[in-house]
Amino acid sequence: MIEFTGSPLPEENRAVALLEVKFVRARKGQRSGFGGQLALGEVPLVLLSEVWNDLHQIAAAGSGFAADWRSRVAY
Repeated sequence: MIEFTGSPLPEENRAVALLEVKFVRARKGQRSGFGGQLALGEVPLVLLSEVWNDLHQIAAAGSGFAADWRSRVAY
């Protein structure tokens, strides 16, 4: 899961900030919903690597780190 500051409806092109990445278990037998968080040691290395690279691509497509990000986003 990639957590970010969000984009309320109707969606608009607005600044957001990436907050957190975490791995969670899918709940068995349900179409949606998540169970407990996984420790990084439980995540297959190939998946961890892919998510790491995806996150860096997402961040690189943005405007870069801003120390005052809280004042720049509708959070």
